Amino acid sequence: MIDVDDQLRTRVDGVWALGDVNGCGAFTHTSWNDYEVIAANVLDGESRSGDDRIMTYAVFVDPPFARVGMSEEEVRRAGRDALIATMPMSRVGRARERGKTDGFMKALVDARTQRILGTVI
Repeated sequence: MIDVDDQLRTRVDGVWALGDVNGCGAFTHTSWNDYEVIAANVLDGESRSGDDRIMTYAVFVDPPFARVGMSEEEVRRAGRDALIATMPMSRVGRARERGKTDGFMKALVDARTQRILGTVI
């Protein structure tokens, strides 16, 4: 892994790192966003940060797995007071209809602001 700052610059002047090598998420969409951050900063004179993005990912296994935003562990580590709701897929009509009832959905919401912190399916 190559250490980068929030704008994806390495410790070497004029060198940036994107994609799998920078440890910021080994997903195609994250690598593309790395490019967008670097291009905006280098070519357009902006001051974008990779730290501002909301991480999303999906793993196509059976059952599939997807997450956006913070995990429950990250919410707890941050000391955030959160409302947590979990619903088994057996309660989802489409999942029952297709016979795919393994798994669950979870939503994490900031208890004070009512803003969504993260979701898992």
